[in-house]
Amino acid sequence: MDHASRGGEGHDAPIKNREDDLLGGYRVAHAMHRVLATAPSSWSTRLALYGAWGSGKTSILNLLKEIEEQDGTCVLNFSAWSAGNHVIASLYEAFASKLKEEGYSPPLRQRAKKAIRWVKRPFGFLWPGMKTAAVEFTPVPSVITKTAADALGRMASAATSWAKPDRSDVDAVRQLLVRRRVVVFIDDLDRADPKIIPKTLLALREILDWPGIAFVVAMDRRAIATALGDYSNAFGEDAQGFLDKVVDVPFFVPEPDDRTRKRFASSVMRECCDSLPSAVLDSIATVLPRQPRRVKLVARMLGALQPALSRHTAEEIDWLGLLLYLLVKEGSTRLSDWLVATCSVDEREDWLLWLGDKDQRQEREDATRQTIIDMLDGMSLPDQERIVRATFQLLEHWQFTPSDQVAYWSGLVYQEPAITLQEFVQFRAAYAGTGDTAFLESLVMRGATAAGVSETEAAAAVMKTALTSYERAIATVADAATSIEFTRAIEVARLSLSTLEHLWREKGAAICAARSELIAVSELFGIVRKWIGWNRTSEEAALRQREKALAACAVSACQDPWGLFAATDPFWNRDRGADAEDDRLVTEWRTVVRQLLIPAIAARFTDSFRIPEGLAAFASGDDDLGAWLVERKDSPLYNDKVFTNSFLTGLRSVANEPDDTKAVVARNCLLFLRQVLRQTRQSMWGGIEEAKEACLQRPELIAAAWAAVVSVPVPHRMRASIRKVRANLEALGISPAHLVEPGWLTEHSQPDSKLSEDPQQ
Repeated sequence: MDHASRGGEGHDAPIKNREDDLLGGYRVAHAMHRVLATAPSSWSTRLALYGAWGSGKTSILNLLKEIEEQDGTCVLNFSAWSAGNHVIASLYEAFASKLKEEGYSPPLRQRAKKAIRWVKRPFGFLWPGMKTAAVEFTPVPSVITKTAADALGRMASAATSWAKPDRSDVDAVRQLLVRRRVVVFIDDLDRADPKIIPKTLLALREILDWPGIAFVVAMDRRAIATALGDYSNAFGEDAQGFLDKVVDVPFFVPEPDDRTRKRFASSVMRECCDSLPSAVLDSIATVLPRQPRRVKLVARMLGALQPALSRHTAEEIDWLGLLLYLLVKEGSTRLSDWLVATCSVDEREDWLLWLGDKDQRQEREDATRQTIIDMLDGMSLPDQERIVRATFQLLEHWQFTPSDQVAYWSGLVYQEPAITLQEFVQFRAAYAGTGDTAFLESLVMRGATAAGVSETEAAAAVMKTALTSYERAIATVADAATSIEFTRAIEVARLSLSTLEHLWREKGAAICAARSELIAVSELFGIVRKWIGWNRTSEEAALRQREKALAACAVSACQDPWGLFAATDPFWNRDRGADAEDDRLVTEWRTVVRQLLIPAIAARFTDSFRIPEGLAAFASGDDDLGAWLVERKDSPLYNDKVFTNSFLTGLRSVANEPDDTKAVVARNCLLFLRQVLRQTRQSMWGGIEEAKEACLQRPELIAAAWAAVVSVPVPHRMRASIRKVRANLEALGISPAHLVEPGWLTEHSQPDSKLSEDPQQ
């Protein structure tokens, strides 16, 4: 049945006819009908339909109603949950509504009772005085008029008994229905407030004895038994025993097998998302929820993604990962968030289940299982085990999935994408050949509207998609097995690279901001690094040259040169090539990038001296690049003329600055010199010998920093520590001529010890 045929009730609505039964509920309904049809007409028949929340109890009641009505039975649906504390009166009113619906008139006595209740509302302030009225007022009039006001007092004491249906009321109903069987469906009892459930059930216990009427009560037996036990210690552990006394014949919602659950899931999920491949459902059949309502909830979550999914090609969508993620998320949002965080990190060795020997793999699996179970506390064991299996299945599926793809498909639940790969391919076909700005502006605006983000964010998404598209294109070139495949792939790669070149020349504010972000430039830098040695053909060699030229342009315009320089791993140079030639090309490329960044890095480094506590992160090691620049002899501070001159010029210009600026620079320079001397933390780059070599290589740097330190007089209590730094620098081999002492520093000075072998002293 499609969505339209549900009459707008929604995907969670219970089924109403046999044609929609995919879970075998009709068999249970028919079995219940046989019990009802064969029961003596003078008996009160009481059936229970037990099932957990969302298991399909209401659907089975609907199927039973269809059977009973076809058999001429008068069926009454009654929600005990909505009745609250007025179960009996509400039930009779439901009876009266049903009779009126079928063309009968409620008994005269009951119409009078209804009238009394109606009168009681506007005259509530008189009600306390009416309690002394006589009981002998009979028979009950069919209409209460204004002239009967003096009789209201006599009616008051009878109102309570009249407001409750008794045996005569039931007989009156039975007489109206002649020989028709009456079946009352009581649903939603387990959805009521647990404090109300016991009182409601006790009231129902009274009316369930009505002869000639059958009652079918649908409820979660565990929830009801728990509520009864909590209500009174009198029930104790025998709460279930009380239910057994209330119910004549119990029935249970059948537990669907894997095949049935798969058939049901296929129906509801295709109703929500008709493009879902059948093979995906085959892969997740064993981890589907056993409750139909929960399956429908997953289907609705998938259906909510349909507009976004329709913007992708079917091959592009990670159907299995997405559906497993939704299954886990339906069970525990906390667990699904943990999954995404775990699988989105670049270093995945801590959870990859296939690494190591057998014992290591088992240990890792046991630890992961316990982590998952801890996040499913309070869940039933069958559901817990099901979600554990789904989680492990998703971990295995995502173990080789790039972290950005994990973030993309899981993020689709919360965020509409600004652009998809399919949309970008369509854009590229029109844009690459012309570079027409109008195409790009239109794409960015549509993306911002679709995702509800700024144009700059949409432009960033375009840049990321363009880079992803190009990397996939050159990977296809590398994988081409035939000349025809190669020719087709190289044309796509050229088209994609042309698109990138146009994007890096665009003048629009949004795209300019997006392409200068560190993430875009780093990704382009990474593409060049990854494919730098792949020059099998002249066509590929031409692509490599264009890539380098584009990357050089991007590096020079990067808004975060500091972060990009650090990304080239100057500390360890661990990024090695596949062979000697590839390693040479990688080293050359890193050198080119670093040289392009040197002016910006030098300016940022020098400017740090003018910021209060600007050297603190360098000295503490919290900023790896800053620490490396100061402490390593191979740092460009000591080896690159551009960097050295920038630093010297910056420090020497302080002489013309205000005293406040001089004081800030002086404090930072003192910290700089202590860092050079390996006196700021335990773990530092290199050792004192390396510090000595760097200082002797560029003594003018030490002299400039020392001059800044002593450019501002300091209180007497601080002078000893400054003199100690000077003595330690002399011990490294720095000439006293580079460490001029002003008069204020030499006053009352005492000889200082030379540099200790322990740099921390």
